[in-house]
Formats: sequence, structure tokens, C-alpha cells
Amino acid sequence: MKQVLEARKDHRPPIAGIVILAAVTIGVLAYGRLPGWWQAAIVVVVLAALYAAFKWVQARTTVTLDGATIRVHSPVGGKEVAGAEIVAVRELPNGRSPNHLLRTVDGRRLLVPSSEVRRGHSALFRWLDEYAPAAELDKRSTRTRRLLADRGQLDPAGPGGPEDG
Repeated sequence: MKQVLEARKDHRPPIAGIVILAAVTIGVLAYGRLPGWWQAAIVVVVLAALYAAFKWVQARTTVTLDGATIRVHSPVGGKEVAGAEIVAVRELPNGRSPNHLLRTVDGRRLLVPSSEVRRGHSALFRWLDEYAPAAELDKRSTRTRRLLADRGQLDPAGPGGPEDG
């Protein structure tokens, strides 16, 4: 069964905020007319554009769980990996909610933005339980999996969870 996990955050508020902040900053620079103000204004525009582009790409990233295959797709490209190829899962801190790095037998890596998509953590660990049960979870991933099981979002008897007695 194909499951598409879409971004959970709207990209418009942060982009609107950075545009307003850049406009105010450029206004202050222009009003002051200090030497080099227009170079500083160009730097502000470039930084604001980079931030806006990052937020736009982040909001358009999707994770697709299609049977035994996981795909991460964004406007800048995409990658896919079969569950049988995954040997390790590493949790990467990302502010309040982590993302996960999947490592394959041949050394490839796939960054799954599980904190950036709806139902990302529970869907990822459910998929790993079914299609990559032999994958080694690091300490943080094991803790996240245990928290999901305690909340009732995963089967507690799955890999990394308490044994069913």
C-alpha cells in the first residue's frame, strides 16, 4: 500500500516574515545612507532569498512508503531505498523533533525528514518494523521507537520494543 507523507508545516508564514524583515532592514540601511549601504542591502536580499528558497523546498519534500520501498522526494531531487537494503538507522537531532538517517548495505545513505512530514516518526518506524526488521537502531532511535510504542502508535512487541510475554 502506497502512503505519501506530506510536509506538515506551511512555508508561507516564515517566508512572509523574512520578506518583511528584509524590507525593514533595507529601509533602515537606505535611510541611513552610510557608505556601502547598498552592498549591505544586496547581502540582505541574497540571505533572505536563500532562506525563503530553503523553506519552500522544505515544505515541498515528501516521503513515500510504497510497499518495501521508501522514497524521499523534493524539488531538488529524490532518492529511494528498499527495506531489505537497510542495515542501520541513526537519529539526527533537529531542534525539538529528530530526523533519521538510513544506511544501506552498500554504504548509501538516505535522510528521512521524519520531523518535517505528517505522521513521520510513527509511519517510518512502522515501515521499518515491516520491511527492515534486521536494521540496527542506534540508542536515540531505540528511545524514539519505545516512546511511540508507549503512546500506542506502534506495536510494542516489534523490533526494539519490549518482548511480548
